[in-house]
Amino acid sequence: MIDRFTDGLLTPTETSSYLQIPQSTLDSWLRGEMEPEQVDALCRAVVRFAA
Repeated sequence: MIDRFTDGLLTPTETSSYLQIPQSTLDSWLRGEMEPEQVDALCRAVVRFAA
């Protein structure tokens, strides 16, 4: 059984493609290497993209 809270539904490659962001940006984000301001900017971009 898949647990949607612990099992990813998309691979990092699929996620970066869907969000139209570089794979390296997503990798940094997932590793926690981005500054809070960068994460905020990325989140705002994702929200605009999804709207």
